[in-house]
Parts: sequence; C-alpha cells; structure tokens
Amino acid sequence: MHNRVHQSKAGFTLLEVLIALVIAGLTLSIGVPTVLNGYRQTRQSDAKLAAISLGRQVMLEVMNRKNLTTLPQFGEVEEMRWTIGLRWQKRVAQLQLIEVSVTISDVSTSQILAELTSQKMHVVG
Repeated sequence: MHNRVHQSKAGFTLLEVLIALVIAGLTLSIGVPTVLNGYRQTRQSDAKLAAISLGRQVMLEVMNRKNLTTLPQFGEVEEMRWTIGLRWQKRVAQLQLIEVSVTISDVSTSQILAELTSQKMHVVG
C-alpha cells in the first residue's frame, strides 16, 4: 500500500483576498457617492414639493379673502417661511386687478424653494 499524503486546499490565498478587497473598494468608491447624491436629490425634491403645497395653501387663503388690507405679509411653518406680495395693477370703476405672489423659502438658508403668482379681482370701496 502506498502512503499518500492527502492535502486539501481550503481557504483563500493572500493574493485572492487582496484582489477581492480592491474590487470591493472600487465598487464602494463608485456606489457610495451615487447613493448619497440620490439621497440629497430626494430631500431637495421633497422640500420643493412641500413648499409648493404650502404655497398653494397660502394662495388659496389669499384668494378666498374679501379684505386684502388685513392680510399677513409673512409667516413660518416648520422650516419654511412664506411671504405674500400684492401688486395693484389695473383699476376699472369699482374693480381692482391685483397680482398676488407667494414666495416660499427655507428658513435656515433663505433659499427660495417655490414662487407662485396669480391674479385676483378685488372690489374697491
């Protein structure tokens, strides 16, 4: 009978481990910035959507008011500030055309997130 030494090859060589680490590092160096950029863009989109929603709500309140002289000019909701601008345009007899603008900005950065503009007929007197 022959005495054979049976060697089993178990595990990885150092070179195989190093190659796997290099591949993993390259994958992460490309993937992580992409994921972080996607997360940032999602947050910006959510903020813009919330700003537009708030702007529509403020605009609706302005359009439903009969007396625009008692209208608040600005306010804050959560992390957003809204500002109302009125520009009196044309007046025909007892009717006044008013341009109403609502600007929504971030409280911390003052960056404008949304601007909405509409027109309203206002009865004078």
